[in-house]
Amino acid sequence: MSETVFDRIKQKLDEFGVKESRAALEAGLSTTAIRNIRRRGGTPNGHTLEKLGTYFGVSPDWLLTGRESSSDSLLDRIYERLDTLGLTESRASKDAGLCMDYIRGLRRRGGIPHGDALQKLADFLGVSTDWLLTGRDAQGETKAPSANVIEIPAGASVYLNAVEVRGHAYVLIGCDGVKIIPAASSQPTTGDAS
Repeated sequence: MSETVFDRIKQKLDEFGVKESRAALEAGLSTTAIRNIRRRGGTPNGHTLEKLGTYFGVSPDWLLTGRESSSDSLLDRIYERLDTLGLTESRASKDAGLCMDYIRGLRRRGGIPHGDALQKLADFLGVSTDWLLTGRDAQGETKAPSANVIEIPAGASVYLNAVEVRGHAYVLIGCDGVKIIPAASSQPTTGDAS
């Protein structure tokens, strides 16, 4: 059985020699916060993780995964995806189904999005919540999915068709002579995309 968030909290409680209620109170949480994590399981919200991480002297990433975060932060990963997708923080927040200033607010106040917002952001940005939080997905991969650049010749007729395949949305572009440049490559490949 894999180690849970509560297992890591319990490890720190034992190291500090404190009871759940005292640690929660000293961390600035309700006296029942840690007990609720133990009883309910699951992942506590970002505010709770931040407070407990500060109290125990560990990162929220360590409480979540047992690993310290990579050198870049959750916000770095969000902005990396926004840049890759060519989106503004306001547009991404709104299109992800969040308050229009949600990502801007994260940048200003720091912290970790609560579970629902984290999932919406991850889904919208096309990455896993694991990757957003830690820089690694469940398989240990550290790279986010790449985007492709498509060059369409001037004056060409373009036909778009949106399809869903195995839960992933794709836009098919029909056009003669389309050049598709994978983000990892600088050499365009020419083909008929119709």
